[in-house]
Amino acid sequence: MAPKTGFADAKDLVRTMTDRQTRSPEFAIVHRKVEVVLGRLGPVGTNLKSLL
Repeated sequence: MAPKTGFADAKDLVRTMTDRQTRSPEFAIVHRKVEVVLGRLGPVGTNLKSLL
């Protein structure tokens, strides 16, 4: 079972990240946390990371 991320699915996660892209320091922190979560998902997470 994948860890809960608060997003409906991977597409929702990527869409949300795309919608929120800003140059703020908060975005950089969130982006890093998302990379960590995706890293825990294994191969699927690696594929999603390449989209970010």
